[in-house]
Parts: sequence; C-alpha cells; structure tokens
Amino acid sequence: MAPINLPWNKHEIALLLAYCIMIYNGAISMKNAISILSKRLRYSMEKMGIKVSETYRNENGIALQIQSMNCCLFGAKKGIKCKTLLFKDIASLYNSDKKVFAELLECAIRKYPFVKLDAISDVFYPLKYDIIPSLQQIQKQDNLVLLQMQ
Repeated sequence: MAPINLPWNKHEIALLLAYCIMIYNGAISMKNAISILSKRLRYSMEKMGIKVSETYRNENGIALQIQSMNCCLFGAKKGIKCKTLLFKDIASLYNSDKKVFAELLECAIRKYPFVKLDAISDVFYPLKYDIIPSLQQIQKQDNLVLLQMQ
C-alpha cells in the first residue's frame, strides 16, 4: 500500500490550536512545539498501521499550519492566511465555547496520545490535559522531556 497524505481532521486541528496557545503563552518554544506535534501526529498514524508519506505532518508543514492557525485565532497579519473552513470553525469554537473545545481537545489527546521524541529513543511524551494546560503544567512537562533528551 502506498503512503498516504490525508487532509487535517478536527482532532489534529484542536491539537494544533492548543500548541499555538502554548506558544503564544510562552509555555513551549515554536521549535519544540513543531517537532513534538509533528512526531506525535506521524507516530500515532504509524502506530495504527497506516503508512504515511514523507510530507505527512512533517515539521515544515506543521510550521505552515501554525501560521495559518495563528491567522485564524489571533488575526495575524503576517504569514499564511486562514483559508481552511475547518481551521476557522475550530478557532471559532475555541473563542466561543471553551467547554466544547476542551471536550474536543480531550478526545484529540486520547486519539493522538504519545509522541516518540526521536528515532532511537524509547522516551515518550504524553500530553495528559483535561483542558488546555496551564503554563506551570507545560513548563514542568517540557522540562522533564528536555532532561530525558539529554
């Protein structure tokens, strides 16, 4: 079976939005967010037995989608414009109904539970949040991950 490249789904977009919020709040660096989210989405698909293409949710693509989501979420003037209706819908949901968004994010976290940090390491980074994490939660988990990577 040939590798696939699927359109973004609402769960992936909810995770993307959560990472955008964490970047905006200074809880995680852009570089780390891009790397972790890319590995998380790719690894989850591979774990389900789905062969993905080299470009499927790669770091360059994640960086572009973060720019797009920032436009949807914050009205950013620079970068890629928010052209995808589903991105706009998820950003609108976040802005209008945090409880429903939190439920969607919780479902997304269960669907994409872990990220393998590198190809030869057995270190996994679970995001276990009931809602968008607080700055303290992220900093604590990010520090643990960085220590394990050294």
